[in-house]
Amino acid sequence: MNAGKKISIQSKVDHPDEREDYFKQVMEDYGTELLKLAYSYVKNQETAKDLVQSTFVSVYLNLSSFNGEASIKTWLYRITANKCKDHLRSAYVRRVFPVHQMKESLHNENQTETALMDGELSEWLKACIFKLPVKYREVIMFYYYQELSAADIAEVLDIPESTVRTRLDRARKKLAPLIKEEELFYD
Repeated sequence: MNAGKKISIQSKVDHPDEREDYFKQVMEDYGTELLKLAYSYVKNQETAKDLVQSTFVSVYLNLSSFNGEASIKTWLYRITANKCKDHLRSAYVRRVFPVHQMKESLHNENQTETALMDGELSEWLKACIFKLPVKYREVIMFYYYQELSAADIAEVLDIPESTVRTRLDRARKKLAPLIKEEELFYD
């Protein structure tokens, strides 16, 4: 089955016109999802847009090396997640965004979160999810919002599937008291 994907994508990237059309389709199909993913890491809309643009540049330059072992979706998610993690580890972020400014930025960007996440999650649940540490937030977002399986999440994050299941379990346990706290606040 993967061999069919490989041939299909390879034939599309060998012809310049088909490569352009295929790339445009990939951007249309996954652009919004990748923006939501990037935002879940960096919590800044402009930075998320830059990271997604960087992802698409990488995809365009490396499309011919995509071997079809994974789905195009998981490949895109993995590239985006890695770019976000690299950005968060960069010296620039540590110098320019001290912790107290990041907390203020998070508070001020609540409207951006709302715009990027569609109506499937209520406001209070989104607020709870965004309080989780990144390693738990990312698995929750992939599993429940992007509807990826634990195996797909493991592939995207390049971690063992058992680690994904453990993080999901821990994230749920951390999320439960936050949900209770938010429910009391909004009642």
